[in-house]
Amino acid sequence: MIRGIIVEDERHSRETLRGMLDRYCKNVEIVAETDSYRGGLKEIREHHPDVVFLDIQMPDGSGFRMLEELDEIDFEIIFTTAFDQFAIKAIKYSALDYLLKPIDPEELVRALKKVETKLSNQKVNQNIQVLLDNIKARDADPHKIILSTSEKIHIIETDQIIRCES
Repeated sequence: MIRGIIVEDERHSRETLRGMLDRYCKNVEIVAETDSYRGGLKEIREHHPDVVFLDIQMPDGSGFRMLEELDEIDFEIIFTTAFDQFAIKAIKYSALDYLLKPIDPEELVRALKKVETKLSNQKVNQNIQVLLDNIKARDADPHKIILSTSEKIHIIETDQIIRCES
């Protein structure tokens, strides 16, 4: 499940986006919605989403300013705005997509497929890192092996092994 936050000052736009996500993107769970830049900072820090649907112009500050205030951007950004003149700036913030209002459902689905792909690639990279860490750990202590069962991972000292079968 992809965890998302909607940061949008217009209530109608928030409701429309949520409705489209409920209808076309069943794998997205909206964990928070907010109508302000300050609220966006709070919700992102609290919920650690996978994706943020971010309006650019809000009464209390811009979506760009909000991103600048975050220590780390560890989520994907999909800008949702009525203004096409910010597209180049959005690219500089590594936005995954830039959807113009009114949002086309097909474009929304395509944007979320990109999110799924990126999250899947991140998971593969994490698994590779765990494998490399295990190999390094084995080299550091060659008298132990790691065995994975359906219940848990076991670390066995090699001098305790009497017989081995697969």
